[in-house]
Amino acid sequence: MAEIIDICDCWMVDYNTIQNALVLQEQYGFAYYDCLIIASAAETGCSYLFTEDLTDGQKIDNVIIRNIFN
Repeated sequence: MAEIIDICDCWMVDYNTIQNALVLQEQYGFAYYDCLIIASAAETGCSYLFTEDLTDGQKIDNVIIRNIFN
């Protein structure tokens, strides 16, 4: 576990992240926790989000969704 922490950036979910997630939920109708993941990815500058639940190729807040089963 320590090896992973040493090579990864860690970010805290804060009020802004939650607000962004709620806006995404209203706009797209996704489940709240999916929106929280997307909001977190956008805030931390991720280009891609790999998932098995969302539509492949969709771009949300500059994050491109990649469905691993497509």
